[in-house]
Amino acid sequence: MSERVSESIRRIVAARSRGYCEYCRCSEKFATESFTVEHIKPRKAGGETVLENLAWSCFGCNGHKHTKTEGIDPETGEKIALYNPRQQVWSEHFGWSDDFTQVIGKTGCGRVTVESLRLNRYKEIGLAVAPRRKYCSWLNTFPTSVPGLRVIRTSSFKQLAPFLSTIQMTG
Repeated sequence: MSERVSESIRRIVAARSRGYCEYCRCSEKFATESFTVEHIKPRKAGGETVLENLAWSCFGCNGHKHTKTEGIDPETGEKIALYNPRQQVWSEHFGWSDDFTQVIGKTGCGRVTVESLRLNRYKEIGLAVAPRRKYCSWLNTFPTSVPGLRVIRTSSFKQLAPFLSTIQMTG
């Protein structure tokens, strides 16, 4: 088991993610800290440094996940495994709030991941919303500011939702 991820593997993991955190969907273009290669199954739990066990992660998601692999579903109280970007499809487990500022867990796995990784961290909400502006331009929507938070105001988000839910990271 390698202690460090090689630069070539790091480049592959970053390219595969298309520049987005594979958990919260924050764009690295808007991130305040560098993204990292995250071990889905932590090395401390026997996880290997192989492409099938690596995800591109923002600093916040990586820090909150740390060595977690499961959590308690806030709705059912069951212990459930966290989302695995190599084995699961993001849009099956997560969705967006009506204003596209919050990640919503649609399944037990999604809810556990939202809570455990704190996907809706206040500071990063604006960073996750900012890249979605380009997808809103064709709907004649305009960004507006709220102190500490970038929000897009429009009545057309219901038209946009099917498009955004199809965006997924492939492994």
